Formats: sequence, C-alpha cells, structure tokens
Amino acid sequence: MKIFFVTSKLKNPNTAAGSVIELDYMMKELMRLGNEVTAVTVFSKTNDLTEPPPYKLIEENINSVKLFPIQWAIFKILRKYEKDCDIFHIDGQYIYGGGFYKFFGGKKPLFAYLIREPAILGEYTSFLFDNRSWREKYSLKSFWKLFKRKVRWFIERFILVRLASKIDYVSCLNPILNKMHYDFGLRPTANGLIIGDTYPMDETMRMAGITENYYRGRAGKNEKVVLYYSGRMAPGKGYDLLLAGFARVKNKGNFKLILGGSGPEEPQVRRMIKDFGLENYVELPGWVSREKLYEYLKTSDIYVFTRWGKALSALALVEATVFGLPSIVPARTGLAWEAGKSALTFEPENPEDLARQIEKLGSDSELRKELSRQCYERLKEPDLDSHQTVVAMNVIMKSLVFGPKKQSLYEFLNGLRKLH
Repeated sequence: MKIFFVTSKLKNPNTAAGSVIELDYMMKELMRLGNEVTAVTVFSKTNDLTEPPPYKLIEENINSVKLFPIQWAIFKILRKYEKDCDIFHIDGQYIYGGGFYKFFGGKKPLFAYLIREPAILGEYTSFLFDNRSWREKYSLKSFWKLFKRKVRWFIERFILVRLASKIDYVSCLNPILNKMHYDFGLRPTANGLIIGDTYPMDETMRMAGITENYYRGRAGKNEKVVLYYSGRMAPGKGYDLLLAGFARVKNKGNFKLILGGSGPEEPQVRRMIKDFGLENYVELPGWVSREKLYEYLKTSDIYVFTRWGKALSALALVEATVFGLPSIVPARTGLAWEAGKSALTFEPENPEDLARQIEKLGSDSELRKELSRQCYERLKEPDLDSHQTVVAMNVIMKSLVFGPKKQSLYEFLNGLRKLH
C-alpha cells in the first residue's frame, strides 16, 4: 500500500517527543511490513531533522494557527495528494479537515489517530498556579471568552463532528479517550482500535543498555529514593500538584526530586519550590539530551506523573515503563489505564493522598521491584504492545483499501443530479 501520513512536524531523535516519536515508529514499522510510506508535514517550518528519514518526506506549510483555516487547508492537502496514495493516515487534530474531504467526495480511505480530546474540550490548567485576581476572573473579557467558547462548542458538536464522522476508521490512545470522543458524537470510535502510545521499546532498551531485570537489580541501592518527572513546564502538566504533594511528604530527607524540562510555567515552578522551602530536595536540570534523559531513567527509583487530563495518556509514561520504573499516577485516568498494575494511584488533585503514595512506595523496595516486573507485563499486553498494534493497523488499512468502497453523500447527490 501507498500510505500518506499527514502530520504536523518531524524532529531529530534528540529533540523529538510525544506523538512525533509515535508516528515515526508507526511509519518505520509500516515500511517494514512492506508498505510505501510518505510523510506530509503541514507545519514544516518547525521540522528539525538532522538527516533524511527512511520514508519519503513532503513539506507543506499552513500559515494560520486558527481552527477553521487549518482544517480547510488540511482538506486541500488531502485533495492535492489523493491520486498519489492508497490511504491517508491523519493526526486526530485534523479530523474536521478529513471530514470535509470525505463529504466533498474524497475517494481515498482516511485513518485518523486520536491522541487528544475533542478540540473544544481540551482544558489544560495548572490550578495551583492560577494567580488571577477576582476582577480578572470575572471581567467582561472573561465572559466574552466564555461566550465564544460556548458558540464554538455548538459548532464543533453539531456540525464539525458530524462531518468528521465520515472518516473511515480511527485508532485511539486509550478507551477513556475513545469514549470521550464517542460521547461527543464521533461515530467511528464505536469500532475504533486502541493502540496506546506506539514506542520503539526494543531499540530504546538496546541503546540504553538495559534488560527487564535491570531495575530490580539496582532497586534500593540509591542513597536517597529518587523521584523523577520530566516534560514541558506548561499548563496541565502537573508540576504544581507534584510540588504540593511532595511538600506534604513527612520524611523528605529520604527523597530527592528531579523535575526535568522547562517552559512557560518555569518561573511559577521555581517560586513554588522556594515558597515550600524545597530548595534542598529538588533538582531542576532543564531540557537535556536524549542520552542524558536515559541516564535519569536508568538511575531514578520512581516516576511521578500527577496530571494530564482525565482522558489522556502519555508517551513519557510509556518511556518510563520501558525502563522498568514503577510510577505514581492519578486514579481512573488515561495515565492509570496506561500504567496498569505497574503503578500506585492517588485520588486526582489530592496532594495529601499523593504524599501518602510517595511515602508508601518510597519506603518499600520490594514493592518497587514488583511494580517494575509488572511494567514489562503491561508492555506485552495487546492494547499497548506496539509490535501488535501496528500489525493490527496494517491489517485494517488493507481492508479499507482493498475492501468494498463506500459512497459519500456528495457522490450520491451528484449521481442523483445526473439521473435527472
């Protein structure tokens, strides 16, 4: 098959993160399965490649950052390359453009990958960093923003998502996110494929020099229990909640907390560390190379991921799981689904319960060893094992390409017009 991936950007291995890593792995695996793969990046000015990828690359540039112009541009890109491929794979944030394509008679199957909530439902907030005054929260500007959000919700829920439901097939990170899209009206999710975060597990373990027994062989040997978390210091990433929880840990002297990354909320992170008097317990290394990231994952004891929306899961958590790191995540969330039995859970947004779980896991090296063993059991399950999920994608794509073709409403109406 000739598969065209329509995605935002591509990065080199040292700067890649999140969905960029997932999609790169998918494309390479689909090539290995005998397909001809092309990546079409639509915000190509942000590409950061040090060498050409093994698949063909086409660079397009969408100049707008607004929802509707982006979706219309996606529609035009799909029409532009329709004759060159057998099937399109599109990022989930472009499903409305995909809906336009199918509504207006697009002939090639569309396979969408959902990694975020419906656009209007995305709510990324660092609650403990919200320092807005009462006047700011209840100003006319705030009410106008809320009104526009309500209007956009109506347009997305009752118009755009109905167009997007014409997409042929979807895959999704986890069942919680899949249900959220279904409840919002995206009908293809009724039979969607759950694939987790596709991650190059085997390659990473070889590069890092680790085995499934690596963590269990070193557990309990650090002078202090090392807690680790890394990401972009941005709204919704949970740095505020993690610090609030760690501040409540009774025996902080037994722990060291490493917070990697940087971003727009870094000043608030630093201020909270100072306000809580945690300067002697917290290390802020900033952004580091992938090689250095692997070193942190190889030497830490516990990975703590406190917030990333109720429905979202994260490649960073899968990466920690590949290194056998036991984790602490919020209960009943996409993160908890992803970690499975390899994590302890705490009540979401409850720093006291988070502190209790840190103390519990930090004081029990045997429990950490067992959770580490469970990491690799979880990675072998069919809804997270990327070896199995990409093969399933390949089978479904073939059925869409070579199976019976469905007629779009646009084509049906055109046919009726010709009859008369």
